[in-house]
Amino acid sequence: MSIKESQAIVLEFYQAFDTRNIEQAFELLAPNFVAHRLVYQNL
Repeated sequence: MSIKESQAIVLEFYQAFDTRNIEQAFELLAPNFVAHRLVYQNL
């Protein structure tokens, strides 16, 4: 995949996310993608 192709996919992902089209954004992710998030606890 060329740099231009990669950039186009990333741009499409951000545009889908920004317009709250989450289903379209998820279609651009790898099938084995795992979202990790930090959980902050009140100390």
